Amino acid sequence: MTCTLKLNNSRQCMQFPFPAFPQPLLGLRLDFADTPANVVVLGMALRDAEQAVQWQWDGAPEVFADLADAHLTKGESDGPVVLLASHGLDPRCHLAIPAEMLARVQGGWRLELTVSPQTDPLHDLLRDSLSHQKQIIALSKLVVDQRQHIELLERACREQLQRIEQLAADSKLQQLTVARYEENDAIIRKKLAEQDSTLSAIVSNKWLRRLFSFKQMPSA
Repeated sequence: MTCTLKLNNSRQCMQFPFPAFPQPLLGLRLDFADTPANVVVLGMALRDAEQAVQWQWDGAPEVFADLADAHLTKGESDGPVVLLASHGLDPRCHLAIPAEMLARVQGGWRLELTVSPQTDPLHDLLRDSLSHQKQIIALSKLVVDQRQHIELLERACREQLQRIEQLAADSKLQQLTVARYEENDAIIRKKLAEQDSTLSAIVSNKWLRRLFSFKQMPSA
């Protein structure tokens, strides 16, 4: 449930009507601002559906428990006055209303808060500063993510270079193998040519022709 406040030092009464609950209410959390603010709490009460007061704050500051992003100051007057102050964007606390009273809350009941939001001349500057700080944190996270992405890309590049170097080494080895094969092939061809030349010389020798005159000469 939400209610809009005006930061103008005026006395304002906030009404938070409760819907019907499927089970007893266990606790209430109050986010008293969504910006750096000082809020003077002047009164707080639980009213039933007939507007009768069922519980009223006695001014004890302990009712504002588990303060987060905020601090509390007790007023100097005799009445129930507490200053809730925050320099953050999400000040909040839990309302320590007695558990037996919370268990009685039903649909149609309402929490009534009487407050006086205080103006702060540095409000806009502080709010902008916090917003810029959040942006800086988001950008810092983005830079870290980008660095991690760059490291992954550099690692992938190194692995690719290693693969390329291995392929180059394998290619060089294959070239040496092909060169040796061609060298051996040239030697074999040379020997075959020498054998053909020797055979041709033998066949063309006249003395051998006479030697085989009574037989069929082998074909060249």
